[in-house]
Amino acid sequence: MAGIGTLIIGGLFAGYGLTDTPATPIREIGIDRLTRDVKTDRHINTTNVHLFLREKEWEPLNLKLKLGMTVSRATGSIEQLQGSYEEGTLRPVTLDSPGWGIGPMAEARLKLFQAGRLSGSLDATAGVLLYDRKFPAGGDRYNGMGQIGPSLTWRMGEGERGSALTAGWRHMHVSNGQGVNAGNPSYESRGWTLRYAKPL
Repeated sequence: MAGIGTLIIGGLFAGYGLTDTPATPIREIGIDRLTRDVKTDRHINTTNVHLFLREKEWEPLNLKLKLGMTVSRATGSIEQLQGSYEEGTLRPVTLDSPGWGIGPMAEARLKLFQAGRLSGSLDATAGVLLYDRKFPAGGDRYNGMGQIGPSLTWRMGEGERGSALTAGWRHMHVSNGQGVNAGNPSYESRGWTLRYAKPL
């Protein structure tokens, strides 16, 4: 999983850099609310605020690539095994796991259909966040964050240059990329995202 996550993050940032179309300044702000934990021992709710500032289009695949920043706020707890199996003291312990994170984010939006002002897409977002503490509890102060899910976008003006509202569903994975071990307490969540975009 660590290698796949690193590849996805590197691929999104490299893809933006290697695309030779000119970058367009945009202002796209969005908020995620992710509350449905996939793992039963991870009880973490996450709110992300995204601000994307630059966008490139890759017409052969109907793909848009964006760069920006994300601020993340997580609250809740995780359960970890502590103690010694040999000594018979191994037991699950609940650890509070709040945290604030900030870092660069890249996003790829693959358009799937267009029907007038309404369009549908598959979005993938990835970045690296620095946290104000070791997060989740027992981890490190940095994590990779990846999201994927479908979106619907409504254009409020004529053509592609108008402002737009986007609503989507996301599956999110957060971990520090060190593989499956006690020093990498990853977590996954699902939820919704809302965006407002305005080209400049």
